[in-house]
Amino acid sequence: MSFKLINLLAAFACFSSSVVVSIQAQQPLPDRNSGSISGRIMVDGRPKAGLVVDLLTTDTNGPRRPIAKATTSKTGKYVLTGVEAGTYDVSPSAPTLVVPNQGRSGQSGKSVTIETGESVKGIDFDLVSKGSISGQVRDVSGEPVKGQTVELILRGEDNYSRPFYSSAPGDHTTNDEGIYRISAVSPGRYIVKVGTAYGLTAYGRSEKSQVYYPETFHPSADEASKATVVEVATGRETTDVDITVGRPLKIYEIVGHLIVVETGAPVPNVALRVITTSANGRHSTHMGGAFRSNGNGEFRIPNALPGHYVIAPENDQVSNTYGDPISFDVKDEDVTGLKISMRSASTLTGIVTIEGNVDPPIADVLSRLMISARTLTDNLISSTVTLPISADGGFRITGIRPGKVRLSSFMQRGGPAALRLLRIERNGMELRDGVDVRAGEDINGLRIVLGAGSSVLRGHVKIEGGPLEGVNLYVMYRPTNGNPHTFYRAELDARGHFVIKGLTPGDYELVIGPMSVEISGERGSRMMNRMPTVRQTVAVGGGLDAEVTLVMTLKPEPPSPPQR
Repeated sequence: MSFKLINLLAAFACFSSSVVVSIQAQQPLPDRNSGSISGRIMVDGRPKAGLVVDLLTTDTNGPRRPIAKATTSKTGKYVLTGVEAGTYDVSPSAPTLVVPNQGRSGQSGKSVTIETGESVKGIDFDLVSKGSISGQVRDVSGEPVKGQTVELILRGEDNYSRPFYSSAPGDHTTNDEGIYRISAVSPGRYIVKVGTAYGLTAYGRSEKSQVYYPETFHPSADEASKATVVEVATGRETTDVDITVGRPLKIYEIVGHLIVVETGAPVPNVALRVITTSANGRHSTHMGGAFRSNGNGEFRIPNALPGHYVIAPENDQVSNTYGDPISFDVKDEDVTGLKISMRSASTLTGIVTIEGNVDPPIADVLSRLMISARTLTDNLISSTVTLPISADGGFRITGIRPGKVRLSSFMQRGGPAALRLLRIERNGMELRDGVDVRAGEDINGLRIVLGAGSSVLRGHVKIEGGPLEGVNLYVMYRPTNGNPHTFYRAELDARGHFVIKGLTPGDYELVIGPMSVEISGERGSRMMNRMPTVRQTVAVGGGLDAEVTLVMTLKPEPPSPPQR
């Protein structure tokens, strides 16, 4: 072999080794502590390629936000990699498709709880294309009616109904020709309406140029039971859903003032809650925050239709007063001269302490805590006062009305979420069922004990007797030695798994039942009838992980009604 050939082979060997080293350096070592979530997406029965799938955080105090993305392949498959342990929502980014509302608190997507290094498979989505609906609103003379809000109400089984709102701005409002077009409507059966049946036509200032019409259902019915049901099909537009409305309504104004009974002084800047009731008494609306008394204690509520009203003042911490609700009827004229009597309220004084280890320092945690005092009353109106806790844990709550008061706390954004109420004491005696407050009484010596533990409870809900479709389940839990009325909530993921962190040692009661269900589809009402109540107690040790399986055996489905 010649000297030149030897040099050439040596140079090639050096080049090859450098290439191999370079390629190997570009391949990162796999992170054994991170996991993955994978699944498949079908749209209208076919695999969907190029669809973006978001991984959204759910364990923060703020709104969900995407932290990773994946794109579906030609076969509709996706893989989210590098996922740390925690609970997330997985949601296709598809505004024109119907995405299930099985994420956190009934939001879009599916919830997934993943352990360290786990590969979660089978988070599949079978999506369908949304449709649209359009029509025109005219008055009795055939003239187009502009600026009216068109509402869609989904009609499901067993008279279940829920409103549908399009996210596109202006979709629900008629234009100058009275025409509307509502896009991205989930397939289903709807009734369509405009107008207002009772109560306030608007919650802001009185718009004298605005015209209001009586509640009217497509095509011209005055009751929902007489409406023509409209079918919205997958990927299609339902047209000519027209509505003819009656004559415009007359609206009135409600005027009154707030005064302190003992002194006759006006009470300024007090928020008012307005409750309105339909003529048949079967429907009501509760609205708060839109109206307050002015500097002279006077309030004005415009845009009122004839009907029955209740106005309830919020408790006022500044003047340390509370007021009882007043009721009245609006008939054919303005209602003026109303008087709401405000009375001297009580105060609650005490301190908040934390048992267990918390991070950051306790003073920082306490400064992020809020405390709420809720008074239960005999009527449908309850009052709640909320204020921050000082850095030393002290609190003084004013504006408390007499009655049974229940105290609770919650963390502001940015603080640790795993603080739970352990007990409430007064002068060393535990109060298991709230604080009894008499009129004008000042309560002191209160102590609210919160717990910060390090134990973890992992669980799985197994459903037997068929699928439970159209509902989102969650587990309610509480320490057995705590307040019997105070439950916390643990979300179930798409596989029925849940994780509860930061528990202190002790026994916990877990409950699933009719109160722990959210309706996510039109079949929710019927499926709720199949749900039994499941209760189970589990022991949690100090600093240890515990596991539990809850078994829910569904009741048999009721037979379908005979066809006529």
